[in-house]
Amino acid sequence: MLISSWYIALITLAIGGIVYIYIWYAGANKEWGEGLKGLPISIAHVALSSLDDRPMHTKNFRPQILAFIKCIYNENQHRWIIEHEKILDLLSQLKAGKGLVIVATVIQGLICLEMIVSSNLI
Repeated sequence: MLISSWYIALITLAIGGIVYIYIWYAGANKEWGEGLKGLPISIAHVALSSLDDRPMHTKNFRPQILAFIKCIYNENQHRWIIEHEKILDLLSQLKAGKGLVIVATVIQGLICLEMIVSSNLI
């Protein structure tokens, strides 16, 4: 800008300096934060505002499944064995290899007596 018109460049620098000094003395009333901290919030806001009220298409529906499967303790091998292993195959086909399947079992008995048996599950 100095090459094309030096006096307009000086006027622009003077105006910039005046604005800088005014902001320095008056102070900024707002705390705008950092740009990198606001970026994820802005992305989430745009994503949420783009959602509409139409129902989700059935091909995109992937339910989360909680399966209680009966396990039998094998005394000879000292480990738990799933009684019906084909249920896990069925669950993997329902989820098409995506999503979340939680498998759980219930052990009956007192906690203090079954502590050794339940430590074998881990």
